[in-house]
Amino acid sequence: MAERPTVWLNCAASLDGKLASPDGEPMVLSDDADWHRVHRLRSETDAILVGVGTILKDNPSLTVKDAFAPASPTRKLLRVVLDAKGRTPQKARVVDGYAPTLIVTAPGVTKEWAKAERAEVAVDAQGHLDLEAMLVLLRRRGVRRLLVEGGAGVLRSFLDSGFVDRWTCYVAPVLVGGNGPSLFDGRPSSIGRRLHVENVQAAGKGVLWTFRP
Repeated sequence: MAERPTVWLNCAASLDGKLASPDGEPMVLSDDADWHRVHRLRSETDAILVGVGTILKDNPSLTVKDAFAPASPTRKLLRVVLDAKGRTPQKARVVDGYAPTLIVTAPGVTKEWAKAERAEVAVDAQGHLDLEAMLVLLRRRGVRRLLVEGGAGVLRSFLDSGFVDRWTCYVAPVLVGGNGPSLFDGRPSSIGRRLHVENVQAAGKGVLWTFRP
């Protein structure tokens, strides 16, 4: 493929791999120590990416919060939303104009956002956006380092794609149970794939795992 950004996945999960509660509602899994780490990661990257499901459920701002890490005064983090059907609300925080935002949609979407750009990439037979094309597009826009934060479907798509250079997963000391969103949901194509454990360390109240392909 053409040149792409370095891709760093980051997430927080329970001991049983859950990313949210059984009803799909967000859960606070990271503690303050982990939030400091996450915002330092954000401050050191060029762009942060989530799927539209995260926008609809959590309405995140996807910025660097000064309380956790100082943001660069000279540049703003590019916020990227994978949104094949153009479902990002007009009043979502991610399109508030505070920082540049790129909404990546399938071809033919006509919706526009006053304070965000839109770009199109092809989709597969299941309607999933072409991650390779999206990554090439971001690299051509000057993105050298991309931080991917979720949700579950986006994390799994990247893990299955082979385009991940590093993955950090903060494991909180909590059991959730049920059928909520999980790292291990979906197609079984990633089962049996071995990762290199680069580091394991106690972090706040939990444990931080760092993997490489």
